[in-house]
Amino acid sequence: MSTLGQHILDLVAKEIVFTDLRIEERKPVMIRTPVGWKPTDYVPEHEDVTMLLNAMQKDWKARLAADSHVDFSTFLNNIRLRGHVCRVMGGNALCMVIRRLPDAAPKIEGIGLPIVVETFLRAPSGLILVTGPTSSGKTTTLAALLQRINEMRAAHIVTIEDPIEYVFEDKQSVFTQRELSTDVPTFSSGMEAAMRQCPDVILIGEIRDQDTAFAAVRAAESGRLVLASTHSQTTIGAVYKMLSFYGAEAQSKAASFAHSLVGIIAQALLPATDGESFVLASEVLNARDPQMQSYLSQYDQIKQAGNLLTTGKGTHCIPFNRSLQALVSARRIDESVAKGFSAMPVQFT
Repeated sequence: MSTLGQHILDLVAKEIVFTDLRIEERKPVMIRTPVGWKPTDYVPEHEDVTMLLNAMQKDWKARLAADSHVDFSTFLNNIRLRGHVCRVMGGNALCMVIRRLPDAAPKIEGIGLPIVVETFLRAPSGLILVTGPTSSGKTTTLAALLQRINEMRAAHIVTIEDPIEYVFEDKQSVFTQRELSTDVPTFSSGMEAAMRQCPDVILIGEIRDQDTAFAAVRAAESGRLVLASTHSQTTIGAVYKMLSFYGAEAQSKAASFAHSLVGIIAQALLPATDGESFVLASEVLNARDPQMQSYLSQYDQIKQAGNLLTTGKGTHCIPFNRSLQALVSARRIDESVAKGFSAMPVQFT
């Protein structure tokens, strides 16, 4: 065991709340806490970083030589980790970001998702999107949704991930989990293969490009329930992002996209009042609400869908401010945090 590896194990053993570690040679190891990045007392040398990488990912040198970065998932003394390594400082140093992965998929209620999202999972087909900024817990939310399906019904669930983060145990459902680079070259090619595996449910780790976006919608239209993540601050922002893949055809494709859509969850992780943990705030858009679907089907009416959501009038729709207000009332986050995040902080006065 390298001394850097032991330092990581020591941090985990202390039960300090952090989501990520940043390691760069000749700089202090940093941890991302609810109140921001903090340095630890360990400063690794080049040999420390390479020794840790050799222990976690034996082919990292070849993969790094072939590309500008390497993504991987691995184990360190039975602790599951997700890693990203790249060269920095003009190729003269190595930098790595590591995230600890949970041992088991979480439950919806355990991570703070509103229970209303279960209604999305009863749809036999369609598209469910989870959106938010980087490090907002999207992968965890998707895992919780899949775990609930696993508990609810007998289905074949095919996942395409980069990398695999949660390893599922078959309960009611059976899983086929595939990883980018090792099992499939791209998300879109993974989707093409998944459609030949008789899936009932498909998870796409992230919609990054036009081919993957189109494949997700086609699968939803063909009778599969598709879950995927994307990057957007709000549910309406996710609608615009998906339609942007259609380019000049965005307006004409709005109706077909709206009819394939089941719902969208937008989320963020906010610092808790104790300063030592994170709290999930979420916005839920139910695309099967008749008025909501009508607005989403017309490109020039999508803003009206946002207004319907903001006012909380849509069935099974939850605006961000309602979630924030509930967290403030329960004293789980400070009002200042809610106001700083909210697009309409006046509602907190």
